[in-house]
Amino acid sequence: MRAGRRLGGGEILYGDKGFALEVFPKIPLAYILWKGDEEFPAKLGVLFDSTIQSHLPLDIIWCMVAETTRRLTAPAVR
Repeated sequence: MRAGRRLGGGEILYGDKGFALEVFPKIPLAYILWKGDEEFPAKLGVLFDSTIQSHLPLDIIWCMVAETTRRLTAPAVR
């Protein structure tokens, strides 16, 4: 959640925790986190609006998700 806020994201009410980032105008990404338990492992999902294909081709969508995730997992610079 801190990493999401650091990149300008806001909390959303999905999963156990979630946040959304507007990576480009009209192109939000939602990161949804579910805690693991005895039955299911922890899980992270990345969701985006169904209209994203109207704005970007698939290879660019993949790169956008990969780069955004890399920035979320990078150590915070102080």
